[in-house]
Amino acid sequence: QLLKYFTFLSKEEIEEIEKEMEENPKERKAQKVLARELTKMVHGEKELKKVERISELLFYGKVKELKEEEIKEALFDVPTKKISIGKEITILDLLKEGGVVSSKSEAKRLIQQKGINVNEELVEDKEKKFSKKDALHGKYFVIRKGKKNYFLVELEN
Repeated sequence: QLLKYFTFLSKEEIEEIEKEMEENPKERKAQKVLARELTKMVHGEKELKKVERISELLFYGKVKELKEEEIKEALFDVPTKKISIGKEITILDLLKEGGVVSSKSEAKRLIQQKGINVNEELVEDKEKKFSKKDALHGKYFVIRKGKKNYFLVELEN
């Protein structure tokens, strides 16, 4: 119903989407089309393309392909913390100082359970160290805790 009220799609296009929804409801085709059409109406085609690119990179584990300005746009609503490091920082300190965990023991447990990804790479070694060269664009660590919880750690100069 919402497609009829909030988009300029033709009756035939909407009927085709409804048919696809009946055949494969898990695809959520109508919701995706509605989101796409509303984004295009409100923000324009250019902004829609940017949002689609960022979404695809985030959801398919291609964080490293994000441009510097896209990182903050993509992760605007995730917990973000600025930290300062010397030459390097251990994974335990990165997680604690970055606000991802409340204790180093929690960090160790998550690493042991394969629950920490830094810039979409699984961390399996609790002794692992990172330097600025490991950060995206020399200043960002995108950390995923579990399957869905993202954090952005930004390095101060």
